[in-house]
Amino acid sequence: MKRLPLTEADWGKAPSAQDYFPSLANYKNMVLRLYQDATVAQEDVAELSAAVHAVKEAVAADIRVVVMTEDWCGDSANVLPYLTRLAESVDLPIHVFRQPAAPHLKAWYEGDGTDHIPVLSVVATEHEAEQPFVELLRWVERPKSAAERYEAWSTEHPELDELRAKKDQSDDANRAYIKVYSKLLRDMGAWYTGGLWRDIGHEIAADLLRAATEHRSAASQS
Repeated sequence: MKRLPLTEADWGKAPSAQDYFPSLANYKNMVLRLYQDATVAQEDVAELSAAVHAVKEAVAADIRVVVMTEDWCGDSANVLPYLTRLAESVDLPIHVFRQPAAPHLKAWYEGDGTDHIPVLSVVATEHEAEQPFVELLRWVERPKSAAERYEAWSTEHPELDELRAKKDQSDDANRAYIKVYSKLLRDMGAWYTGGLWRDIGHEIAADLLRAATEHRSAASQS
């Protein structure tokens, strides 16, 4: 398990997800609407609660959620409202670190091979340590089901990557890029509200159970 380069003071300076949403410079209205509308099915709450209980019992520590992202990230805009509802459903504190405000955390993730956002770490909290957050699992960008949809969408809309490469060259290219990217955001929103949000919870619950098993196995061998 890896220790995040964060102190308790760093955690305190980062906003909770609930406080982060109203401060967004991009997609604020969309994100607030998704957060208001997002609900977690009772069976998903039960699944995640069991996984959280298992990992808490295995590591004997408090559990928190660290998210690193940027305001402009379309994936964050679509997944973070539901991720927040998930965390709330099982009473897990969730704080959001913007990349510009936490360059050391950004560098740490990138040095460990993660260069996409949003990136979420569920951490065990060792209160006596200077850097108290020990990573139990890492979840990046989007669920597998949404990644498959995104790949299919990108194949159908090759102009997105073409315009992304040109958007800084002229106002016309930038406007064309914004139009196509806005369609992607609307389509992504439909994927998630149409059922793919639930896949996030299933993936995280499975990873938590795996972390609990691995921790118990390591403890039994020490």
